[in-house]
Amino acid sequence: MNITPSAIDFNDGLSRVKIDYNDNREKSHELLLAAGYYLRATEKFESHLIEAIAPDLNVSYEYVKAENASLGIARIKKYFHSVGQKILQASEKECAQIRGIDSKSIEKLEQITASDVNDKDKLDNICEDISRWLQEEYDLSEAPFVDPLVLYEVLDDLTHSFSNLEQSETIKTIIDGDNIYTLNASFKSTLKRSDVRRVVVKPYKNSPDTLKVIAPINEGKRKWVVKSTITGDEYVISSFEGEAAKWIEEYMHGIHLGITSRDNVEVTVSYNRYEPVNGKPKVRDAIVSKLKVNYDSNAKQETLF
Repeated sequence: MNITPSAIDFNDGLSRVKIDYNDNREKSHELLLAAGYYLRATEKFESHLIEAIAPDLNVSYEYVKAENASLGIARIKKYFHSVGQKILQASEKECAQIRGIDSKSIEKLEQITASDVNDKDKLDNICEDISRWLQEEYDLSEAPFVDPLVLYEVLDDLTHSFSNLEQSETIKTIIDGDNIYTLNASFKSTLKRSDVRRVVVKPYKNSPDTLKVIAPINEGKRKWVVKSTITGDEYVISSFEGEAAKWIEEYMHGIHLGITSRDNVEVTVSYNRYEPVNGKPKVRDAIVSKLKVNYDSNAKQETLF
């Protein structure tokens, strides 16, 4: 008895991976390998971008079904708030801040896989490009950290995926029917894990620091740029909280004297310090909870502007 396959509803809210394979295809296991490596790569890449944009969010991918016509796998995503692992609905505020990340992440992979990645400098440059893009695309206060090791693993999985496809076969991602993304199946990454510059992330919690303010902001949404007199790190203050938030509010209303480059600002700060094996460390996600300005009594008080 012949059974006519039912049409697939591509607008059912699921994301799909679909392989268009050759007729009379032998070594059918290669199709499953191609799909498996591809799924792991794209899920890892999207998850890493979500972590960079909204560190309090986690995402999981749940298998729903295999489909007819060609090898197709449908999935549904579930977003979690990291505190208590509460399942979030797509309409909730936490999810709104990463809206469109599924299509934007696969579009970014389309760009990355347009040409092979064969040296570590190119990998690092891609990470920096993604970081700047995320800051602009999602209106972040600073460029987030994109881990070269994660990107290496993503590109390595894509290389393994495509190596299991025959010539003219394609693998694609389908999001909401009209959005179909096909990566370059001839892409290869020849990097080895030992080629990747390892980055150590050291969290600092409620640490004392003494700062010189490079750019204090008296209005608007721009951020303070400071330099530590202790570590020499130059960084952006992402936010002020607690006692520091109150002081900043007063400062922006002219209650306190303007800060100059001669003044010392004593703070209690929390941040992550990203230390590459070779290269200059970077401080990100700096949150100041306490703040005290030691004004230079011998200098005339004036702003930096």
